[in-house]
Amino acid sequence: MPSPIIPILLAGGAGTRLWPVSRDALPKQFLPLVGDRSTYQETLLRVKDPMFAAPIVITGPEFHFFARRQAEDVGVDATVVIEPLRRDSAPAIAAATAIALQRDPDAVVLALAADHIILDVEKFRATCLAGRAAAEEGFIVTFGIKPTEPKTSYGYILPGKPIDGTQVHRVERFVEKPDAATALKYVKEGYLWNSGNFLFRADTLLSELAKHQPEMAEAIEAAVKSATTDLDFLRLAPDAFARAPQKSIDYAVMEKTERAAVLTGDFRWSDIGSWDALFEITPRDAEGNVVQGEVVTMDARNCIVHSDGRLTAMIGVEDLVVVSTSDAVMVVPRARAQDEAPAAGEDNAAPQQKSDQVQAKPEEKNRILWFIETSGVIGAVILPFISESLHALAAYRMVAYGVLLVVFIIFIPSGMVGGFKLLRAKLGATKKG
Repeated sequence: MPSPIIPILLAGGAGTRLWPVSRDALPKQFLPLVGDRSTYQETLLRVKDPMFAAPIVITGPEFHFFARRQAEDVGVDATVVIEPLRRDSAPAIAAATAIALQRDPDAVVLALAADHIILDVEKFRATCLAGRAAAEEGFIVTFGIKPTEPKTSYGYILPGKPIDGTQVHRVERFVEKPDAATALKYVKEGYLWNSGNFLFRADTLLSELAKHQPEMAEAIEAAVKSATTDLDFLRLAPDAFARAPQKSIDYAVMEKTERAAVLTGDFRWSDIGSWDALFEITPRDAEGNVVQGEVVTMDARNCIVHSDGRLTAMIGVEDLVVVSTSDAVMVVPRARAQDEAPAAGEDNAAPQQKSDQVQAKPEEKNRILWFIETSGVIGAVILPFISESLHALAAYRMVAYGVLLVVFIIFIPSGMVGGFKLLRAKLGATKKG
């Protein structure tokens, strides 16, 4: 019986095209954009099956506590790997693959983006099974999706000759995101959307990386070899990882290797690359609107409305995307929903949040919350207060460290004093008895 496939989840991206909800401080993969669970959690559940081993999640130093907590919330025991800085998908996949190879020298790996939506889970798993034979023969299999329209936000793949005994084809051609006219041409010629999800033997991927990107391969090998354990996380060596060139897996390997193959996935898929993507995968009301949050519509049609914590009214409008949060509002025609908002390219913060004060990094806030939470009863009592305070006050560094100091100075000593008083009372009652 073959060993289970080892899933790798890439969970370190920013997702700024879903601004203002998705920001650098909390990107889209950790947000419940469709349903009650985040796309990261849905991806974890997709590979929660006997055909898969425990997943390896690779994410940044800002998000590893989010990754751990959200995995635990859906009952998944994941290995969370911290990449010290963003170097695009090729170094991330290579590092996680090297770790998978340490688990199993014959490992077959499934590399998945944590911010994608797949609506047909059983069909997805069937596609993984269908691609395994080609992967074990040494092909790097990517999942292609049959286009429903000429999208300009996806890369395209032209299938070539079939691989004997499988449903997989060799890749004839990889192409980057085209313009509208070229995309229409590709759809007519039988190209597939490139989903950015891959199935391969771990040793195959790493050998192809060494062949086509020797500098990256050397850096990743050193980063994994010198990785350190930090709490329950595996932290890649920063200096070595920083030497890896910043490249996507398509550019680094897939467009160069002779082992590239493609399997058509018979499942509904979206990378949620823009707000308009929700229109295709989310239920609509009678007027064709996608509505999330507290929203009122009147004579509004074919709109996407996302409202966090406030009432948003849509009257007499069509084909708009309206996103309202506590500190920002975005209104854009659906036809331009793939444009990146100007504020998203800055620091993802509203103007009133920008100041000369230094804001706490998410990693620092997470460490404080982890310490308090794991401190037992005291943490259980004050954690909600501390968490809300950190978010409400924008979590400046000095505030964050001050809160931790207060915990030590006030709560812990007072808890000890209370314990001694209780013990003294118990002893006094024992003597009187």
